[in-house]
Amino acid sequence: MKAIQLFILLCCAAPGIKAQWTTTPSPLSTYRHDDVYFLNPDTGWAVNYSLGNNGYVIKTVNGGASWQKQVDSSGAKFRDIGFIDSLNGFIGTLETGYDPGDTVIMYKTTDGGTTWSNVANLPGPRPGGICGMFVVNDSTLYACGRYYGPAGFYKTTDKGISWSYTSMTGLAGGIVDIHFFDKDTGIAVGGTIPNYLNAQGRILKTVDGGNTWTIAHTSAHPQEIGWKISFPSRNTGYVSLESFRASGPQYFLKTTDGGNTWQDMQFLASGTFSAQGIGFLNDTIGWIGGSSFNYKTTNGGLTWSSDNFGTPVNRFRFFGDTLGYAAGRYIYKYNGGPIGIGSWELPAEKPLLVYPNPFSESVTISKTWDLKLNAMLVLYDCFGRKVYAQKLNQEQTEIIEPRLEQGIYFYQVTVSDGKSRTGKLVCK
Repeated sequence: MKAIQLFILLCCAAPGIKAQWTTTPSPLSTYRHDDVYFLNPDTGWAVNYSLGNNGYVIKTVNGGASWQKQVDSSGAKFRDIGFIDSLNGFIGTLETGYDPGDTVIMYKTTDGGTTWSNVANLPGPRPGGICGMFVVNDSTLYACGRYYGPAGFYKTTDKGISWSYTSMTGLAGGIVDIHFFDKDTGIAVGGTIPNYLNAQGRILKTVDGGNTWTIAHTSAHPQEIGWKISFPSRNTGYVSLESFRASGPQYFLKTTDGGNTWQDMQFLASGTFSAQGIGFLNDTIGWIGGSSFNYKTTNGGLTWSSDNFGTPVNRFRFFGDTLGYAAGRYIYKYNGGPIGIGSWELPAEKPLLVYPNPFSESVTISKTWDLKLNAMLVLYDCFGRKVYAQKLNQEQTEIIEPRLEQGIYFYQVTVSDGKSRTGKLVCK
């Protein structure tokens, strides 16, 4: 295969750049934006959970610098959103019990969100709403719901033309969120009984694409349910626990073996904080959002401190450790330098060679600067999910990753305090 050399100019970072969250000029929600989903670092959508006002869908094509309202639906309570490509997307709602006037539990768009229609062919008993979605690839999407039951799992492998349904009743009273590592292996979180006020958190696991599920963990404390999931790496993951206790310690769940076993960990000694969103940049640095504050950890959840950039945050989405978005009353954006890479001086122009491109079995990253000047390579799939990361601490690094499927990938090489360059790779 003929190698195609791609030259990228790597510039040293300006001093003093600090990682931080900023508020984007999104509309102010009367309660919160329940979910935000980005197809790539620039193009994304967010949905509003209304309290007495209209639910809406907003879209950005410039990384949150501006937002356009696409849908303004009277009474609809949009819960979650996912796009399998730039045109085809889905929205789940809370429907019955919150707004009897809207009996649609899932909407679909085929024009990038300009228009939406009812997904009327969902099989099985209606769960009353869809609380969680996960995009697997450009044809497959999984969905689950609702947080106070009935607990069910929906699956499409043909862009929403047809759907299958798996009941989770008996394993969980309600399901809130799902996360998959590939098309077969994933977890779902929720509560043990439909009465979430008296439930315990419940984690389920599947290894066959959601056809069957087993109980992986039940939280140790009453009056809480599993709410949101964050896996910064394949083995390390976190689940927030929304507590309905009047007082006392607050907890979250952590795994270091890919979700096989979980540990209940305390992040507040006391209080009435209602944890909701959870998101981690890497295995150690992350946030828990909730009803009144946000908390940050830099040591894998051992200790937490206040980081109040906005409330009430219900969802975090990250692109590696330099870019992220969060959904609360506004949509918030994280810009920061890479975590775990020190600052150094780098000449203004240094070439990076990436070859062959397209590649089939391996690709070589070659840099020509001083070997002690490290850099970090992160590889993303076309949905913005991090699939590979490695330090470039040698002159030439060969990446052999047999798990990569055929398709388009984007790489990002980051140096110093956050300057980075990106490019496209094609796996044949």
